Amino acid sequence: MQGRYIYHQALKAFGGRERIAMVTAFRPKSPFVPDETILTGSRGISNLDELYPQYAEYRLEVLEERFRAKLREEKRRQVTRKRFKVADMRAFLAEQKEYIESMLENMYEVE
Repeated sequence: MQGRYIYHQALKAFGGRERIAMVTAFRPKSPFVPDETILTGSRGISNLDELYPQYAEYRLEVLEERFRAKLREEKRRQVTRKRFKVADMRAFLAEQKEYIESMLENMYEVE
């Protein structure tokens, strides 16, 4: 589950002065599942020279998978001589545009 979608409260540490917690981000295996990954919590505590390239690589691979699948679908459509649906293509492209815009919102210079 995405941490920002569940309410939780950490208990006081017992037997020591500090508590150690491990958090793992949710990343959907399928590139077609909506991905709402954000860097808000990671940006302030991470080395951005590592975080941004890893984030960009992951998101670009998702985009690549999506475009390859859409291309396969388009080639099948041409073979079967079905009509091209402009509205469907526009919806697909709008979805990818939103995905890229979310990347732009998450990746910026920190001073």
